[in-house]
Order: sequence, then C-alpha cells, then structure tokens
Amino acid sequence: MKDMKTETVREVADGDYVYSWMRYTGTSDGTMGMPNGPYDMAAIVAKFKDGKAIEHWNFMETQSMMKMMGRNQVWTI
Repeated sequence: MKDMKTETVREVADGDYVYSWMRYTGTSDGTMGMPNGPYDMAAIVAKFKDGKAIEHWNFMETQSMMKMMGRNQVWTI
C-alpha cells in the first residue's frame, strides 16, 4: 500500500494504559483481506505490559466500512 498515511489524532497515558488514536488512509492493493480501493480507518493501542502492546482495538465509521466493502446503503441510527 504505497500511499498509506498515518496520522496521530490523540495520545493519553495513565499507568499501563496508553491510548494512541491513529488514523490510517490510503488505497488498498487487495492484500490483507481488504478490497482494492480507498480506505480510511482508525486504531487505538490501549494497554502495554513489559514494553509491549498487549491490547488494541480498531474501529471504522459504519458508512465508510460499507463503502469499502462495496455496499451502497446508507445506515442511520
């Protein structure tokens, strides 16, 4: 993914918990189970132990995920 960009949105630390909210954008080449095309996703690295990340979460806005997966529906809650 040659045009992948990483942006740090926020970072907060408290004990073993370090929240690094990261945003990833670019164009998928079809590897890693993602379809070809643009993507915009975020991840949070949340807990460290002995200098290693041991917990993390990924999330996407529903509308962005549906577009990436080739769905044209717009979901509202």
